[in-house]
Amino acid sequence: MMLTLDEDDVAKQLWSQLQTLRVDDSSSPYYGGYIDVLSKDTHMFDNVLPAIVERRGQDAGIFTE
Repeated sequence: MMLTLDEDDVAKQLWSQLQTLRVDDSSSPYYGGYIDVLSKDTHMFDNVLPAIVERRGQDAGIFTE
């Protein structure tokens, strides 16, 4: 939503916070996903929506990794 509203700075802040929730352990079966690994609590939108946002932000040159 912030990208749609041209709120790039807010979008970057939210994206940075979201990245703290991503599983970065490449040996994990949940690698790259957004999940509470201990409880296995997640649903499709926890992973689909971040993927859409990531693509839009990268395409717009706002998010870089």
